Amino acid sequence: MERGIPQWPRNLTRDDVIKNLRELGFKQYKPKANAWSSTLIASNKNQTLYFLIGKRGIDFKLYDEILETEFTDYGRVVTNGGLMVRNYYHESNVNVHQLILEVATLFIENKDIPDSLLVGHGMSWQARKEEYIKNLPKTNRIRNDGLDMYNAMAHEDGEDAYLGGGMWIDSSGSFHDKGR
Repeated sequence: MERGIPQWPRNLTRDDVIKNLRELGFKQYKPKANAWSSTLIASNKNQTLYFLIGKRGIDFKLYDEILETEFTDYGRVVTNGGLMVRNYYHESNVNVHQLILEVATLFIENKDIPDSLLVGHGMSWQARKEEYIKNLPKTNRIRNDGLDMYNAMAHEDGEDAYLGGGMWIDSSGSFHDKGR
């Protein structure tokens, strides 16, 4: 046990993390961005912390002020600003679930979060895909302008990107009209 932080079992699930965060006083909401399934928010004496739960990892945003939670017209939490720390499961050199609970515990106890915990871990889906394509033998590489366009326009990993006029592009570089 470092710095008085409890050690959790290595086999914690995402649901275990959410349960522990709620027990620490974090309130759970639906986020505006579809990249995350839920947002857990708490404030301490001086800051606000958002945990953004996704299927490929758990990110967090640290704000150096106490924020009032802002919602969209549809009741989803707005997550603009703050220091974003992305923690992907894939190729992470840390147990992401334990990291998140350590950050949360320090935060709730109003202790400084060391810079070493404010660094992201793992590899995004987009980076994995780019690495895979880069490592294909040159004879198998096919330039896909649609895929290049998707990579330039997509805001979230795996989410469709809107081109305008009702047209969308998906992560494979294929175009489609969602209105039909």
